[in-house]
Amino acid sequence: MNANSRAHHVYDLTALTPDRVKAVYPLVRHHNDSIDLDTWRDFATPLIDGLQADHRPSTGIVVATRRGAARGMFVYMRLPHLGLGRALLVPHAFCAEMLRTRPLWAVLLGEMIAIASDLDCAMVRLVAHPPWDDLPAAVNQLENEPIPVELLLVDDRVAAL
Repeated sequence: MNANSRAHHVYDLTALTPDRVKAVYPLVRHHNDSIDLDTWRDFATPLIDGLQADHRPSTGIVVATRRGAARGMFVYMRLPHLGLGRALLVPHAFCAEMLRTRPLWAVLLGEMIAIASDLDCAMVRLVAHPPWDDLPAAVNQLENEPIPVELLLVDDRVAAL
């Protein structure tokens, strides 16, 4: 499998491509109903431009689907880190599973760590906006991962993409 597509049991993970930006908009809207389609498109397009199958870009959006429906996603960007060299910043991550979110968070977190490794990052800094559901518990299960995940919980219900 290439760097833009991975399967994880129930979920398929793919890099968001320009032709799918509109298709995942309902997931974005589920997370924040103040985001309109044009705002979402304007936000996503520069992050996914230059996507190529043979290498991992330094910015992107990963979407988790189950039975063809987008159930979770995250935005990432590689940034310089003063003490560590490079860090993977994840400023937006959310899932829309109805009952149990921990399995999906585990898949998304695993992909964040894989991307950080691919991009030679020393850590993942995940900024999470409500609802957090099982995210803190899923992050706590990552104690033995080679790349640490720093979780910043932002209690800011009006935060927009």
